[in-house]
Amino acid sequence: MKEKWGRIKWEIVITFVISLTSIFVAIKANNISKMQAEIARNSALPMIEVEQKIKEGNDIGWEESSVIEISNLSGKMNNYQAEVVTFLSCGYFADEVAEYEVFDIPIENYYLLNTKESTAAGIIERKDSIGNYAKVKKLNEAILQFNKENQEGKSIDARLQSYLKVSYLDLLNEKQVLYYSLDTIDVKVIDSDIGEMQFDKYNRLTEGDIGINTNRLEEVSVEEVLDTIEEILSLDTVDLANQDIDVLEESKMNILNEPITNTVIGAVIGFVASVLGGWIVYRREKRNRESFAASVLYNDLRSIERYLAYERSSVNLRYSEEWQRIVAECPFFNAEDIEWIYQIYDEVYNYNYHYRCKEQLGTAVRKEDICSYTKLINKMFDTAKGYLDFKKYSEKYDMVIKKLQKNKK
Repeated sequence: MKEKWGRIKWEIVITFVISLTSIFVAIKANNISKMQAEIARNSALPMIEVEQKIKEGNDIGWEESSVIEISNLSGKMNNYQAEVVTFLSCGYFADEVAEYEVFDIPIENYYLLNTKESTAAGIIERKDSIGNYAKVKKLNEAILQFNKENQEGKSIDARLQSYLKVSYLDLLNEKQVLYYSLDTIDVKVIDSDIGEMQFDKYNRLTEGDIGINTNRLEEVSVEEVLDTIEEILSLDTVDLANQDIDVLEESKMNILNEPITNTVIGAVIGFVASVLGGWIVYRREKRNRESFAASVLYNDLRSIERYLAYERSSVNLRYSEEWQRIVAECPFFNAEDIEWIYQIYDEVYNYNYHYRCKEQLGTAVRKEDICSYTKLINKMFDTAKGYLDFKKYSEKYDMVIKKLQKNKK
């Protein structure tokens, strides 16, 4: 009777352990499925480029204006939308308070004219400030004059700052949102939290009827700027900058606290499952990492290849900055393969650097004029017949690509 009871208890324990192991394996399989979907989505994501230009005026009445051009260089998307908000960011100093503060004054509807085109490759939307650029430029000149002449110890340091929000549905019908910061010098992608804060700040101020609408004024005076600064100073609400910081800190705390419960549960399940199948799970995860790295490197090299062979627009070469880590997770490469890949990315870096240098000098850039371009196409494409064949790989590149195809998901 005791032997039978002992056998029953062990059967219960084994059944329980197997059930937990099944749960663990199911969770891992679900994570792998999500990773595969992420790879597929990332390979088809649109490549959005944002450029800010100054459009010259002419003799027939068109004034100088600022234009934002949003382009899709590759990939597909649906339900594309773009919004832009603009601030006159004013560093303000007054003798009576002896403190330098920065105030962001909303410029309502600064980019007044929006022209949408197709969401296929090329320019998909233009936003034009029309006459507002000239008004703000004239205001800056008036501010410089004010700083020189005023006797009250006041000083204003003003610059225009815009934020762009681009949203669309990707291949998996999931919403993607990108935020950009645009000033007179540069356009750069910014963190979503910071972008959301800037749009929220703009909306709260304009809803409180605080801001400057250049479309309703022939010209904007320095007095109007000073009055708006006083309005912001007199607000009874919590300081906008500090409130933004609090929101960001709260968001970070939520991110840190959220996974605690899942981590504890996962640790318990993982410990039980590791007794029976730890080695199998380890091998499977290692294979998944290698497959993921192979997929990323394959897509990155194919992107470089397409740029070299077919890109005709004035745009710099993009590549993954984590390529060294990715190559390190591809054990199927031998030393010769790795040396060849390093040579490719060294030339890609050199090409990217020289392209930026030419852009900063303001000269027209042709990829054929950069020596690294010639080195790259000779390494990646076939030249055995005495001429360059973009439809056929070089022997070494063909070998690398086939290894990646074999090992990627």
